[in-house]
Amino acid sequence: MSNNYGNQPARQIVVQSAKESWLAYLLWFLLGNLGVHKFYLKQNGMGFIYLGLSALGWLTVWFFVGFVFLIPLWIMMVIDLFTMPGRVRAVNQSLMRGY
Repeated sequence: MSNNYGNQPARQIVVQSAKESWLAYLLWFLLGNLGVHKFYLKQNGMGFIYLGLSALGWLTVWFFVGFVFLIPLWIMMVIDLFTMPGRVRAVNQSLMRGY
């Protein structure tokens, strides 16, 4: 495939948008129990852990076993409240490097 500027092949440019702190915090606030903010910040493993803890916790809360799952989830969410800006910076830096 060539362009109109000689025999050089056409280049494909992929544009990736930077992650935004405000959006990460909004997802944390609205859907944090489900780990949506972790998926947004490319921490899929942690997102599935949040999702699993939330599902197990809310499904078994009526038997008073659910709090064993929900309390660690809530502690991790409080930690996320303070570590979110650093994680957003790290993800944006990795996007800039092309990873």
